[in-house]
Amino acid sequence: MGMRNQTLPFALWNLATREFRSLPKLSPNFPPDMLSGHETYGFGFDPITNDYKVVSIWNTWDPFREIISPYKAAVYTLSTDSWRYLDHVALPYSIIHTPQSNTCINGIYQWFAMDNDRHPVILSFDMGNELFDEISDITPYSKHAVLAPYNNNSLPLINYDSFSTVDIRVMMEEGCWTKQSTLQFPLLSSPCCL
Repeated sequence: MGMRNQTLPFALWNLATREFRSLPKLSPNFPPDMLSGHETYGFGFDPITNDYKVVSIWNTWDPFREIISPYKAAVYTLSTDSWRYLDHVALPYSIIHTPQSNTCINGIYQWFAMDNDRHPVILSFDMGNELFDEISDITPYSKHAVLAPYNNNSLPLINYDSFSTVDIRVMMEEGCWTKQSTLQFPLLSSPCCL
């Protein structure tokens, strides 16, 4: 799941069962003079309620005063077929919008983001308790980093800085990345999948 324009229909499609479900429209109230800014989605399984959820986060901006609001959030639950706004959420991040910058592992959805000081972080959303958190130490990080499930659902940080070398590091505990392997590829333009 990634970005979507709020004016277009949105649906979940299970390729294995060929089931398709249109989601109800999410209609956040924007403050006066503010326009829709960035919007991104995450899809995952909540093992606590045995249900699937979609989390939507978005911000707004005023192009004339160059003001950007913190991100707001809402959660769609498949069993109730409805959205619920998380009124307590105001996320002070800039989400990095690339297909490789997000993943869901063990009911926790993660995105690459930048904090207010422009430091890279991993922003996470727990589908069970519906709380956001951040992992602030994601060094080494490059603009070519990828998040993807790896080896028993560990959270890896895959860097391919030089386009010929791919480093795979796995977080064993928060803030502690352990190098798993380095792969050498001649003339690699970008990894399509690992």
